[in-house]
Amino acid sequence: MQQAIKASADAWHDWRRTPWEERAAVLLRAAELLAGPWRTTLVVGAYELATIATMVVLVLPAREAAAHVRGPWAVRFGDATAGAVIASVGVLVAVLGW
Repeated sequence: MQQAIKASADAWHDWRRTPWEERAAVLLRAAELLAGPWRTTLVVGAYELATIATMVVLVLPAREAAAHVRGPWAVRFGDATAGAVIASVGVLVAVLGW
């Protein structure tokens, strides 16, 4: 998992340094593909990538935070505690307008 996180961070830095014209060309090509017969495949792929990104960005850190909560209930309901951390962060983001 750490390798995947590092690879995505490295790719983001490379993408950020790519000239805007090249980035625009990639996005325009993606739009062309979305208009054609690859639409379903690309939409499913985008959904899967979004799911993975959500896990990496929210679930794994929340699970780590929940691991620091002490108590027998936290051991039994660790994943629910992680969910509560995610929900709390969501409320905080909504309130602060990040």
